[in-house]
Amino acid sequence: MHLYPDTDIRKTMIYWSRVIGIPKSQFIKTQVDWRKDKSGKKKRKLPHGTLHLRINSCGKKEFGRSFHRRIMGWIEVAKEQIQ
Repeated sequence: MHLYPDTDIRKTMIYWSRVIGIPKSQFIKTQVDWRKDKSGKKKRKLPHGTLHLRINSCGKKEFGRSFHRRIMGWIEVAKEQIQ
């Protein structure tokens, strides 16, 4: 997860775990953006930060393919919400 200093890490992890349907135990590293020169105009545009997904199919092509299709579906839903 890529978060901001005022983001509650625990609540955000619960949020992303529910959105993508994976257990919190599979989250590996959280980065907090501590830069001081950020513009105030963008403040709170992403209350849950952003998420970087890495797919490890453990040698099972069908798992990687299935998860890729889920991700592409999420992207399509997000694009519809933006328009």
